[in-house]
Amino acid sequence: MSRAGRMTDRPIDSPQRAIEAAGERVLPTPVESRALLEAIGLVLASDVCIDRPSPPFDVSAMDGYAVATRSIRAGRVRVAGEARIGADPGRLDDGTAAIRVATGAGIPLGADAVIRREDVIEGAGDAIELPQQAIDACRPGLAIRRRGENAAAGVPLGVAGREIAAHVVAALASVGAATVQVHRPVRAAILVTGDELVGHDVAPGPWQIRDSNGPALLAMLSRRRWLNPSPPRRIHDDLDEATRAARELIEAHDCLLLTGGVSMGHRDFVPELVSRLGAELICHRLPQRPGKPLLLASLRGKLIAGLPGNPQSVMVTSRRIVVPLLGRMAGLALPAGAARPMVLDSSRERISLWWHRPVVETGFGHVRLVEGKGSGDVIAAGRSDGFVELKPEQTVETPTQVPLYAWEW
Repeated sequence: MSRAGRMTDRPIDSPQRAIEAAGERVLPTPVESRALLEAIGLVLASDVCIDRPSPPFDVSAMDGYAVATRSIRAGRVRVAGEARIGADPGRLDDGTAAIRVATGAGIPLGADAVIRREDVIEGAGDAIELPQQAIDACRPGLAIRRRGENAAAGVPLGVAGREIAAHVVAALASVGAATVQVHRPVRAAILVTGDELVGHDVAPGPWQIRDSNGPALLAMLSRRRWLNPSPPRRIHDDLDEATRAARELIEAHDCLLLTGGVSMGHRDFVPELVSRLGAELICHRLPQRPGKPLLLASLRGKLIAGLPGNPQSVMVTSRRIVVPLLGRMAGLALPAGAARPMVLDSSRERISLWWHRPVVETGFGHVRLVEGKGSGDVIAAGRSDGFVELKPEQTVETPTQVPLYAWEW
């Protein structure tokens, strides 16, 4: 494999192609059973069938009066009873009468339409006045939701591969899915390398810097319940120490993220570490800025990602490439962290690489660039809302739609 990254005869020459290539080599996490309310936030592994028609009976779509269109007439009409939610609605024996119904209540047998309460004149006693206008507008099926019109019994919900969020929970609960099959959360390990690094809560020496990469990755991977990141581990720039730590972590996790040591320097040992682990190298050195030294590998269906050490490089490569791969491992049918289209007013510089530029949202679907000093400028990254992706040699002379990858995905 060349340094530019190549599989078979198709080059890995873009972030999307890197995701596709790595996605072919990583495996979804195992499937397990969980009680529905304990599965919230995880990814549904198999679909659930509807246990009975939805709705299970004809129901009123609004508050009003159930009538028989074939015999109801304008004028004074007797109210023969009331159909309540959750109770047998009874039947309409007298076609010239009406039965009061609430929204969601069953339709009485013999009735075939519901006239809105607002369209009648209610008086004292068990009678209403029906204007001719209401009768003229009345037709069979008016304001009635028919049994099974949403879906028939036995039909799959069509929610496999989705995160079990509020809307999916609502559908599952409505069909009595007390237990569901979900993918186990993806266990992610974070290994930070660097002789110069100290903890974020430590006063650094004159030639040391605080580690921001470990906390940033932990924050990024803690946003979804289908991800289970371990606290970052920090080690020195030592191949033997790093190999031992990496071997231990990859055995206990589904994914290993390393920061630093992945470029071309004499202390950059991650490619050799990957070889020692027996992993398959997928790509190394994508044509992108920041994050060109990115390395992706797989080991028995697990993902190993060697991220560059500069803070913006770590954040961009993990957000743009690692997050979608972890989503695939979690069983998501659609890519995790997909970009949102936004309008960038201007970007007149151009480079021959895929360019990820920090931006802030200015409202109404627009973003503007955040000025910074390169991939080591963590302060500029902290002021941004995310980054836009520009194609090689792309310039923006007039307002142009570009993909935004927000940090808060």
